[in-house]
Amino acid sequence: MAADNELSRARLERLRRWLDVSISHSPSVLYDGSAVLFVSDPTGLPLPYRVPVTGGTPTLLAGSGERADRVRASPKGPRAVLSRDTGGNEHWQLSLVDLSGDGAAGPPRELTADPAVIHSAGAWRPDGRRFLYSSNARDARYFDVYELDVDAARPPRRIWQDDGYADLVDARGESLLIARANTNLDVDLFEIREAGPVHLNPHEGEV
Repeated sequence: MAADNELSRARLERLRRWLDVSISHSPSVLYDGSAVLFVSDPTGLPLPYRVPVTGGTPTLLAGSGERADRVRASPKGPRAVLSRDTGGNEHWQLSLVDLSGDGAAGPPRELTADPAVIHSAGAWRPDGRRFLYSSNARDARYFDVYELDVDAARPPRRIWQDDGYADLVDARGESLLIARANTNLDVDLFEIREAGPVHLNPHEGEV
């Protein structure tokens, strides 16, 4: 009987260790290469962290107590865009985090504040001022791509509109890579250039 109890405790301990493994994602390197920003859930709640590229203990980037989805470091200075929701509602809002201090980040400055709209963080333009993201502000069923100047007090500019789910994958210069999800197994890729969009993977069926 004692042996059975010991075996059960050992199995429970192995299960506990397996369940306690944290998940880290959304890595983004600071502009000067000194640290990596990422989202992780060692406490059970996904939160943004910062760790030196030389290693060490990660420090919490912004401790609001709300879930983080993505964090994107600026290519031109010590700041980042962070997406968080409220109460687990997955209606992600964007905020700008100042990373210029030696310690913890300063309080985030809200870039979006519409709880009825979902904002999916995308990528910075190379100038470090304009940030690209996806949002269903136009129609709750569809996601368009917007560009926001984080230093200017003006509305974002919609640069891609489509009746689908568009996700900003990357930005290189003035060109963008957008993934439009038609189904869970079917995605169209578009490169957005000044001359217009280019469909990169025309196909039939699910790809």
